[in-house]
Amino acid sequence: MLVSELEMPFIEAHLLVVDTETPFETRKEQINKLIEISKDFWICKSIIGYYIVKNSDTTNILRDKRWHSGLHVLQSLRDKHNPEVVAKRNNTLSAMDGEEHAHIRHIAAPAFSQSAAMDQKDFSYSYAKSLLENIINNGYTDFMEYFCNIYPITVLCNSVGLPKEDWEKFIKWGAVFASPVSKNFAIDINELKNAENEFYKYIIKLTNDRRVDPKDDFISKLVSPMYGEKGLTDPQVFLLIATMISGGIETLVSHLGMMFVYLCENPDIYKKIKDNRDEISDAVVEITRLTSSIRGTLRIASEDIEYRGVTFPKGTFVFTSIASSNQDQTVYGNADEFRFGRNHSKDLSFGAGMHYCMGAHLAKVEMTEAFRAVIDTFDRIELDSVQYRPSNSGIFGPEILNIKYTKAV
Repeated sequence: MLVSELEMPFIEAHLLVVDTETPFETRKEQINKLIEISKDFWICKSIIGYYIVKNSDTTNILRDKRWHSGLHVLQSLRDKHNPEVVAKRNNTLSAMDGEEHAHIRHIAAPAFSQSAAMDQKDFSYSYAKSLLENIINNGYTDFMEYFCNIYPITVLCNSVGLPKEDWEKFIKWGAVFASPVSKNFAIDINELKNAENEFYKYIIKLTNDRRVDPKDDFISKLVSPMYGEKGLTDPQVFLLIATMISGGIETLVSHLGMMFVYLCENPDIYKKIKDNRDEISDAVVEITRLTSSIRGTLRIASEDIEYRGVTFPKGTFVFTSIASSNQDQTVYGNADEFRFGRNHSKDLSFGAGMHYCMGAHLAKVEMTEAFRAVIDTFDRIELDSVQYRPSNSGIFGPEILNIKYTKAV
């Protein structure tokens, strides 16, 4: 049976619409609709293809290499009148499949192991604490501007081993690279070009320096022959780090923002976690499951694919819904509730398969230490006001997050 012949419900999907008018409530309504559909169906129709709504099916499709990343296609549809932006967005690891993708991940993987992430634990906490103290000392309230937008990229700079005098440059480049992904869909192409040219020249010089004089840092390991006869080329190093900045950093910025909103809106949970400090890392994963800034990801059939006795013709789009999969009642009892001690082995907040987030371990450490710093600094936090990105943003979260806080004694 062809998938087009399968009986299933239809859901409105605003994936191709890029605007600032669609309210946050619409996003919540769409997610809730998908969760409701998942009780009786594993798939539903959308305007551009099909939604996969259950945890097991989402996992299976993300792990099946016959399903290729479709993000570049979606971006092309969104920005068909701006081919230069499309080309820039397509040149990322998240849009890449095949041998080059596998090679880059293989070379870079050791730098993103759990042990490597834990090496950043102390720095992450101390830097988070310093940002929070700066917020208090200056009377700031916007946690996006003075915490979430700064913290992740600085920790990344430290973990990669970049010279401290260059960190400000990376923060600037990060803001520009992130704009086409999630913030400013109409970014000036010249600004993007100039930033990428500056960044590329910087990476070329840095990789050449490390080939001549290797150090115990991330860049040296990427270009070193110790991993085999072929280290990464200069363009591959650029591709990897640009992807880390544009995709990984923005995802974490939004995860942090959504986590803070959730804690402000649920003071009982904030207090419960504050009273159970040993459970902070578990709480972070649970909150991310409930509030993921990634609604889902797009896959395209690279050939005719049979799944569940249904044939998906080559070129078929499927949107794997991480949001509904993370609240699948067959996996998580009372899935919409926060609970300590859940089994998160099937959590999809960081994806699955070949495109599983390479920086997931580091992201979890960063969020855990940020949360630890927050509960050490504030007795309570309350939501004053929040302004979200467009609800159909590829990476969703607050743009402005004003928080009222009571300092811990």
